[in-house]
Amino acid sequence: MSAEKSVMMELSGGRKDGVTPDQQDKKKKSCFPITDRIPARYILTALFFFGIVALQTTRHGFSVAIVVMTNSSSSAPAVNQTTIYHNCPSSRPVNVSAQIAGSDREQGELFEWSQSIKGTLLGAYFYGYIITQVVGGVLEQKFGGKIVFGTSLVLAAVLTALGPAAARSSAWAMFAVRFCVGLVTGVSLPSMYGVWGRWAPPTERTRLLAFCYIALSLGGVINFPLASSLADEYGWPAVFYIPGSFVAAWLVAWLLLAYDSPAKHPRILEEEQKYIEDGIGMKTQQKLPVPWLKVLTSLPVWALIVGQFSSLWGTYLLLTQLPNYMKNVLGFNIRTNTGPAHHKDTTTVNGHAEMTTKFLEEETNA
Repeated sequence: MSAEKSVMMELSGGRKDGVTPDQQDKKKKSCFPITDRIPARYILTALFFFGIVALQTTRHGFSVAIVVMTNSSSSAPAVNQTTIYHNCPSSRPVNVSAQIAGSDREQGELFEWSQSIKGTLLGAYFYGYIITQVVGGVLEQKFGGKIVFGTSLVLAAVLTALGPAAARSSAWAMFAVRFCVGLVTGVSLPSMYGVWGRWAPPTERTRLLAFCYIALSLGGVINFPLASSLADEYGWPAVFYIPGSFVAAWLVAWLLLAYDSPAKHPRILEEEQKYIEDGIGMKTQQKLPVPWLKVLTSLPVWALIVGQFSSLWGTYLLLTQLPNYMKNVLGFNIRTNTGPAHHKDTTTVNGHAEMTTKFLEEETNA
């Protein structure tokens, strides 16, 4: 090596490309000085975390709103009594004030929806949600998780904001809106997995995903008291409008800071990019067929399906029915009707589950 090249190597801190550490810092710096000091994968984790919290506001706020926006006197007859309607109940809004126990505020118009109609409306979201689960993974492969996840939340917020107008139109219009919200949010979590497949090293994958999933429970912890307070303070339409402002603020950060892979990130440090790519390993460029037969006949796959189905059955039953039960059966007012308290315990358990899973993985691979 010539003397000139040796001097250049010393000045560049040993880098073969002749770029000094100062130049490297300048190259990586941007208009986000704080985020430049935080590993890019941790920033992505935070973005997914708050995105999922926002997702929960569009998903479960309706469970609280429907308690306030319907006339409880027409929800169900008292025990051992028969209610006779001389005229068919109307689904049109009634211009009365909703007098919630412990509150004298006017909550807006009430709707004469039966328990059957309310149950159908609460289930509408999940009818749409189940359809687009597989579609989310396909869209992520084609367009990238940044577009799919971000678009999902924006459309969900817009559709949620249409809720009051739809409810005033008819119960079926409300059903259509909730069904569409389920359709667009069904692609969100599957698209997240595709992104983490390119961002999460195997040694950190469990931890990063666990942190994202804590947001599912924390979203419930935040959403139910928030929705109850909004409905009591400003009326039930506020429950549909507020999520839009939260998603709008999140979207700005998502567009500026989220990227589909380390290779596409303009500000990621080379050390972090190398650490991620070396940990994940080289990916084949060949598109391999999905072994559907082996997947559908795999016992571990069915064990996961049964476990998830059983867990989510109870969770979503509480999420959709408990606010209505607490008000109309137990007599709680809207301020104290904060929905499933089990979310607080689930948030704690998720963190411990990550550590337990990590320990078992290390013991198994030892």
